[in-house]
Amino acid sequence: MSHEAQDFIAGFDSLPAPSQHEVAVSILRRFQFADTPATGDEELVQIADEVFLAMDRDEQSDGS
Repeated sequence: MSHEAQDFIAGFDSLPAPSQHEVAVSILRRFQFADTPATGDEELVQIADEVFLAMDRDEQSDGS
């Protein structure tokens, strides 16, 4: 992973859970339309599910 990507992830990790959710949704929306190899809807749904399940676990462990 590039240094820039690591910095981004560190910044993301420092955000409160609601802001992380907003960022994750925005990234998933952008990813869907980016100039990248086609990603099927099923794969995007799986990625989104993984992101949101992880966020739910983090919120529960933080007592939020």
